[in-house]
Formats: sequence, C-alpha cells, structure tokens
Amino acid sequence: MPPAPILIDLSSANYWVDPYPTLRAARAAGRTTVTNGGEIVLLNADDVDTLYLDPHFTVPGVSDLARIGITDGPFYEWRKQTLAVKTGKEHARLRAFVGPAFSPGQHNLTMRCTAKINALTIQMTPALGTTTSIAANGSRPRSPRSMTMSPK
Repeated sequence: MPPAPILIDLSSANYWVDPYPTLRAARAAGRTTVTNGGEIVLLNADDVDTLYLDPHFTVPGVSDLARIGITDGPFYEWRKQTLAVKTGKEHARLRAFVGPAFSPGQHNLTMRCTAKINALTIQMTPALGTTTSIAANGSRPRSPRSMTMSPK
C-alpha cells in the first residue's frame, strides 16, 4: 500500500520559510499531493510539462490566488502583471515581445550560460563550507513553464 499523501499547508509560515522538507517528503510518498485547500499538487516536473500542453489546464491566475486567500501584497501585484494571466490583445502584445527570447538560438545561449553558472557554483561551493548537487545531479534543465497548473 503506497504511503498517504503529505499535506502541503499553504497557510503555514514554516512551509514558506523552507518548503523543501515538505516537498521532499511529499515526493517520497508519490507523484501528487494536496494542499490544505484541496488543490492537487503535481510533484514531478515532467508531469507539469505534460499538463501544460493539455488544453483542459491553465496556469493559475489571480482568481486562483484569491481562492487560497491571497488577495493583495507584492506577489499578488506581481502576478497580475505576468504574461500567463493576460488575455486577448495584451497577451498577444507581450508574447510577441518576449517570444524571441525563447527562440532556438537564444535557448542555446541560455544552456551555455547555465552550464557556466553551474560550473562556477560547484567551484565556489566548497569555499562556502557546503556542498551542492547543481549540474552534477544529472537533472535536465527545467523549462520556464514548469509551474503549478490548475483546471480551466
């Protein structure tokens, strides 16, 4: 019998200070979990990428934030301005502006920069008295769309 899902309590200040222990435990228990508000959380980045392409799902907007009690503050104000929550002509205008940054040529530049940053991080980490698995852990780069999805 698989372990029970680990509840992610979005109202917990401790969760927001350091979410990683909760997320590690949740991933050990399965590919999905739930929040205290009942939202399903995908814990595998490949699953997120798959759902991103499914027309039945969308990136959470400000109405989703309000549903979980976030109705103001810096994150709310920032989210209102992001491309994913814009619609119609404004979305098309912003997408045309940022689209070239995601072209194949730009992607190759990003990958080269990421490799250099990872190498520098690994080189500098021992001086900080800690260890890292950045780049050395075999994980593939995550796409910008790897974020939580919600049903339309």
